[in-house]
Order: sequence, then structure tokens, then C-alpha cells
Amino acid sequence: MRDFTREHDGDLVRFAVGAEPDMASLLVERGAARVLLVCQGHHREGADRLADALGERAVGVFAGVTRQVPESVVQAALAEVDRTRPDWILAHGGGSCVGVGKAIALERGIPIASVPTTYAGSERTSIYGFQLDGHKVTGRDEQVRPRLVVYDPSLTLPLPRDLSLVSLYNALAHSLEALYATSVTERALAAAEESLSPLVAGFRGIAADPDDLDARSEATFGAYLASEALDGASMALHHKLAHVLGGSFKTPHAQTHATLLPYTFAFNAVVAERARAAAQRAWGTDDPAGFLHDLATEAGLSMSLRDLGLTEADVDRAADLAAQGAYPNPRPLHRDGFHQVLSAALSGVRPSFSETP
Repeated sequence: MRDFTREHDGDLVRFAVGAEPDMASLLVERGAARVLLVCQGHHREGADRLADALGERAVGVFAGVTRQVPESVVQAALAEVDRTRPDWILAHGGGSCVGVGKAIALERGIPIASVPTTYAGSERTSIYGFQLDGHKVTGRDEQVRPRLVVYDPSLTLPLPRDLSLVSLYNALAHSLEALYATSVTERALAAAEESLSPLVAGFRGIAADPDDLDARSEATFGAYLASEALDGASMALHHKLAHVLGGSFKTPHAQTHATLLPYTFAFNAVVAERARAAAQRAWGTDDPAGFLHDLATEAGLSMSLRDLGLTEADVDRAADLAAQGAYPNPRPLHRDGFHQVLSAALSGVRPSFSETP
């Protein structure tokens, strides 16, 4: 299994099975004297373990994190920060925990460390999004990027099989969009291409046996690379539609990404030669969009927006909403294109890059 430590522009990434305890010593090495831990109340065991390891350097555990980083949680977390006066924030958990940490970093200027327990991928990005003062605050800011990340694949074992699988498709979406992004760094491109094989290997292994630690390690490694890819690339058609469906129709985040991915990739792969070629090499297929659909359906996942509660009327409205804003994309985007992709995803029919949805 993989075991490495990497530095990225002053940030440090530690990756190994059983690496969770390393976070305490790494924080101490970086001069942390007052650490506030952030987690969800029903998943606080890891935060408690690290608080014990930090001893008197741990000034508290904020366990009030909920999904989507709502304003009430942000305000409560900021109040705890003002009370405990930490010099580091340590987020232990999934994307929402990292999101609360990023809100603190943006509002109070305190550095973040992260121990991810899912494949969400926000831990290596400067992207943030949360509710504050009655409105959604989103953007990119280097201040919110976690400076220290410890990946311990064993922490993902409690993640249910199907949630793990759709989360890995969410990670694949980050990488595939980076490979055809109109604005992308060379580092993001390299990470995106490297991620394709371990993400699919992890997917297959977890689908067969959710307790397979080798598969969990590959999945976590792929998700780490996908996070690097997401950070260095502009978002395109896929993320645009996922944000519309999640924001306006309240569809579940990871399942929305998983359902859309074969169709958005089929739409763009017609002209995105680099992305198409990278997927063909990594997966050994001439039809990567169809491959994504087959892989998911063979694992028992639904690939239809109908199963997320959407109707043809919803597709019409979603296409209208998506067409209201400009978005960089390899193929020109217009309402008809949005509608074609969404309609194909509603039907669940197998796509192909050679056949525009």
C-alpha cells in the first residue's frame, strides 16, 4: 500500500494506512500551541483521539458541523474560535468539516489542517462555499487551503459501499473536467491524468468488497489527486449542471455527480481530445463515457435522474437555469445542449462519446 510524505509549495501531505496519529506530531512540528478540532457530532471519535494526542495543545472540539455549511454552523464555529483563541484549526471528517474550517480561515485568518475521512476532495483546494449574513459566500482564496493534510485510508472503511462508489465518481468528475478545462495548470493536468487509474481500481475493489483496505488506499490516493486537479482548473459543464440540480432541486451531492458524469463527459469528449485519450489509456477502452455508465450500472448504481426525483418538467427548468450564466467549456453551451445532456441523464440510456447526447 502507498506510504509517502510530499510537500507542495509549503503545504505538507502525509499518506499512509494508520497515519492519523501523525497529525498531532506534525502540528507540533509546525508550532501549533492551541488547536481547535472541528467534526460532526456523530463522527467525533477521530477528533477525540487527536485531541487526546495533542494534550493541552487541544483547546476544544467543535462537533456542531452539519451538511452544506449553513450560516448557523458557521456562526457557532466562529463564536467557539473567539472563545478558545486557537492558532490552528484541525478538521477531521468529510467535506462539510473542511468547509467549516475554511469559513474560519477566511473570516479569522487561522491556518487549517485536515484529516479527510471521505473522498470529497476539498482538502487540497482553495475553493470555499458557506452561508454567512444571509447569503451564500463562494470563491477561491489561498488562505483557506489546508496547509497540512494527513490521509489515512483506513478511516474511509466505515463509509457505506454505495456512498463510497458515488463519491468516487464525484472525484472522477473533478479530474475529467480538469482534463478538458479551458483554464488549467500543468500540475492539475498531471494530477488529473494520474488519478484516473487508481480511482477506477478503488471503485472496482470497493464494489466487490467494501472492507478491502488495498482498494480503500487506491480510492483515497485517487481522490487526493482529484483534489489537486480540482484546485488548479476551471469548472465546466459537469459542475455547472451539478450545482443547478443540487442548488435548485436539492438532489444529493455525490449521487448527482455520479449520475451526470457519463453524459457530461460524452458531450464534451467529442471535442476534448486530451481528456478522451487519457481516459482511453487509463481504462483500456475506446468508449470512456460508455465505460463509466457500464461500470456504475454493473455495481448496482442508478444512472437516471428519475431516481433522484426529477421529471421532464424539472429538466426543462434546470436547462433554463443553467443557460442563465456563462461558463467556460470545450463545446459551446446553450440551452439546447444543457437540455440534451439532462434528458439523456433522465432516461438513463447508455451514452457514447461518439454520439452526442
